[in-house]
Amino acid sequence: MKMAGRRQRIVAVGQMGGSTIVINATLRGIVEEADRRKISVLGVQNGWKGLSQSEFRDMNKFTKPEMMEIARSPAAYLRTMKSDFKVTDGNAGSLVENLARQNVSVFYAIGGNSTAEVLMRLSSAARNAGIEMAFVHVPKTVDNDLLENDHTPGYGSGAKYLAESSIGIDRYNCTNGGVHIRIVMGRNAGWLTAATALARIDHGDGPHMIYVPEVNFSIEQFKHDVANAMSQWGRAHVTVSEGINTLIGDEKVLVGKIAAEKIGRGAPIDPNTGQISLSAVSQQLVEYLRNEIMGANIARETRMDVVGYATCSFPYPSLVDAREAYEVGQSAVRYSLERGDGSVTINRLYGGDIYAVEYGFVPLNAVARGTRELPPEFITSCGNDITYKFIDYAMPLVGELKFR
Repeated sequence: MKMAGRRQRIVAVGQMGGSTIVINATLRGIVEEADRRKISVLGVQNGWKGLSQSEFRDMNKFTKPEMMEIARSPAAYLRTMKSDFKVTDGNAGSLVENLARQNVSVFYAIGGNSTAEVLMRLSSAARNAGIEMAFVHVPKTVDNDLLENDHTPGYGSGAKYLAESSIGIDRYNCTNGGVHIRIVMGRNAGWLTAATALARIDHGDGPHMIYVPEVNFSIEQFKHDVANAMSQWGRAHVTVSEGINTLIGDEKVLVGKIAAEKIGRGAPIDPNTGQISLSAVSQQLVEYLRNEIMGANIARETRMDVVGYATCSFPYPSLVDAREAYEVGQSAVRYSLERGDGSVTINRLYGGDIYAVEYGFVPLNAVARGTRELPPEFITSCGNDITYKFIDYAMPLVGELKFR
């Protein structure tokens, strides 16, 4: 871009939390929309930690072709340093002061609901210090669990990867027989796990069962479902959310925690969140489920895999997702200049056969807390599969699938 002319206003942008396949498209949207308005943009490198250390870089130095190349690359160009720094009421003021020293008038943070919560903390610190600055949350999460949004940038591409890889896994399972279990990301909501249902092309295709955190998990029902699939299809392809839970008394307990304890390893705690590290117990969860199946006398080999961070970084995005990620960034700049603090939202327009969305702007506290779960109509009544209503919802976000 490298535009000539004096720029009177300065804004900053950071990429927070986990990366997605299209997070850099949002960065490009912010930079190019600001540049069009002759606003200078500083990039905050290394997430919240980088902001605490005033790690800024000039984003206007990039040409338009260079920004397009950045936008096409997966994972966060500015780097996120997801677990390396925690913003508290005690240090929020210093982060705001670092922005103020650069004469920043608006700070855009691309992230999920925890990012919006941090922005509320920064906004409060700015008001207390008498600093005039706007804080804008720009939505991003493969988990698709932000309130006030029909869907979020990153989800369509993550769902596309899961669907296409599940097609391949199903062909493998069909060839080799037996039971194949896949563990998919998702602590509290099953949006990503549900996307594996898009892999089905013909009757009998897997995954034959899909288990999500929104439904209490029963190991007895699981064994029954697997036995039924083996009887009907001669094989069983199963997808399970890493965050599935079971009810013990009145308390929901992660099945991964139970698995870790049964195997004798214990459930590791993430020091940054204080929660059980699901990535660390996923392997135990698969082993637990496999052992339970074998205990049910299903005399077939049971294979397993844990779907990791390729969901967030596989470099072949949904074209719809990439376009909307860019437009979310543009919308963030437009709304911030009119309204100050807030969060950009994506809303689907219904009433016709053509898929379309519009962008909105809501207060930070509307998305900062809470989780948007799969609605009941997207889950079958027996709790072990996904309905066609979900397929209708997800297909426009994913676009054309290979082999489908």
